[in-house]
Amino acid sequence: MLRIKSLEEKMAISLCFQRHPMLLKSRKLREAYLKKLEYFILKYAPEDIFLTAILEQYKRIFQRKMTYSKDTSLFSLRCAFVIDCLFLCAFNDEKKGRVVLKELKTFITEAYHESLDTLYESLYHGKPLPFGVKVFSELIYCWRKNQEFLEKPVTKILVTANMSAGKSTLINALVGKKVARTSQEVCTGNNCFIYNKPYEDNQVALQTPKLNLDAKEEELQKYDWQNSISMATNFRCSYKQTPRMCLIDTPGVNSSMSRQHRKIAREALIQEKYDILLCILNANKLGTDEELEHIKWVSDNIPKDKVIFVLNKLDDFRSEDNIQASIEGVKKDLNAIGYENPIVCPISAYFAYLLKKKEYGDILTEDEEDEYLLYSKKFGKQEYDLSPYYVAKSEEDMQIDPLYKSCGIYYLEKILYGGMV
Repeated sequence: MLRIKSLEEKMAISLCFQRHPMLLKSRKLREAYLKKLEYFILKYAPEDIFLTAILEQYKRIFQRKMTYSKDTSLFSLRCAFVIDCLFLCAFNDEKKGRVVLKELKTFITEAYHESLDTLYESLYHGKPLPFGVKVFSELIYCWRKNQEFLEKPVTKILVTANMSAGKSTLINALVGKKVARTSQEVCTGNNCFIYNKPYEDNQVALQTPKLNLDAKEEELQKYDWQNSISMATNFRCSYKQTPRMCLIDTPGVNSSMSRQHRKIAREALIQEKYDILLCILNANKLGTDEELEHIKWVSDNIPKDKVIFVLNKLDDFRSEDNIQASIEGVKKDLNAIGYENPIVCPISAYFAYLLKKKEYGDILTEDEEDEYLLYSKKFGKQEYDLSPYYVAKSEEDMQIDPLYKSCGIYYLEKILYGGMV
């Protein structure tokens, strides 16, 4: 049985607001619906700050002015209400769900109790849906997608780098949204845990420790770093659909703003539990003392089979620069430090980020639009194509946008999410 205990696990639940059936009902009926929903949440989960935050979301969305269809009563939406109550109060606790359902039946005519039992079995055990419930398929889809997703183990990827290696930009590229700060003034000052959601609900949950289930981009750039931060949003992935993931963003180890950053980063590298360590290298600053010092520290303290090196900022290279020689030079340095067969992934994280913004219809600034056109032309040329530096290829690669492959993001995600090396 699925058990969700931590707030971070709850934050990774995708919510269902965009096509909720109640949005088509009258304001009066929506208010009555909310009042009953609040009763069940306060009774069965009175101290759950996640559910309290969700309730506030319901209130904010349901109280908007909307075009609605003709309706009769709250009773006509009994199935939607039952699904909502069970999802919010007992999604991961079937025994508690039975108790909630028993009380729900006291509000619903006995003639429908058998259908509610069938609905319950469908939600918790995947049995066929009862007649007439398919109209609420969006809510049931939400339930099942969350259930399937949260039953999977979490793959944790910790990201480390010196300042200016493009660590935050790479995280934004992997997520496909601007969740990590990229300017020097507001750089990462503590650990940030970014969780993937099962499907897109157009929301970013942020805990700072104050919980905000719908943080906007400007809010993601303003919080302070006195404590560790947690976020959750759906990752826009170029390689199929991402599994259950957590990216752990850590401070730059050579920050000139605070010596504490190195201590925080190295403690995370040693103490956090993670499956993969992404070590980001700046292609424009290869072989510097600071870079080699950090790689040596990683080599001495972290199992080598956990480490994947990412050679970033190759979008800055010019025609006279030699990408292959840079990759070979990195591998030579890594060999000297003790990595016999290091995995080195060349990438332009910034162009990958722009590609995803463009694909998903996000508005680009005028500068971003210019850079998108510039890099599209640049990575369309053979000499900048990074795909030849990735070994394993397959027929499925043929279906992928060539620019995703030439900038490296597709193959990096394939390694992280699909196990390709």
